[in-house]
Amino acid sequence: MSGQVDVAQVKAVLRERGIYLPDEDLDEIITSIDVNALREQARRRIKVEEWKGEPVNGVDLRSHPNPDVRRQVNEVLSRGGKIYKVYIDGRLVILQYHKPFSPGLEPITESEYSQVVEQHVNHLVDTMTFWEVVAQATVKARDRLAELFRKIKQVTA
Repeated sequence: MSGQVDVAQVKAVLRERGIYLPDEDLDEIITSIDVNALREQARRRIKVEEWKGEPVNGVDLRSHPNPDVRRQVNEVLSRGGKIYKVYIDGRLVILQYHKPFSPGLEPITESEYSQVVEQHVNHLVDTMTFWEVVAQATVKARDRLAELFRKIKQVTA
C-alpha cells in the first residue's frame, strides 16, 4: 500500500456495509481522505521493543504455562532467534518470536532483525490506515446519502 490505499477494496467494504453510491461519488470521498496523514498517525501509535528476557504480563516466556508457546519460544531462542513486542496505543498486542510473514517457526536472526521489524510495522501501518480510511469514508458516504435523502424529501414535499 505504502502511501495509498486500494480504492477498489475500500469500495467493496463500503458496499458490504450497505453503502451504494455511484463510483464517482465514492472515488471523490475516498480520494478526499489524507492517507499520508493517517499513515503518520498509525505509525506514531506503534512502538516496538526487543524482548530481553523479562516477564511479559507477569509470565516468563521460557516457562510459559501454555506448552506450545513454551516449546516454540524455547526452540526459537535455542536457534539464536530474537523476539520483539509490539505495542499499539501503549497496549501490548503482539509478541513476535518468529518471522511474521514466513511459514513455520523461522527464527528472526540478529542480522535481519531491523528489516523484519520494519516490514512488520509497515504491514501494521498499512492495515491500520486501510481501516481508518474505511471508517472515514463510511462517515462521509453516510453524510452524502443523508444529504441526498434530504434533497429528495424537499423535492417530493
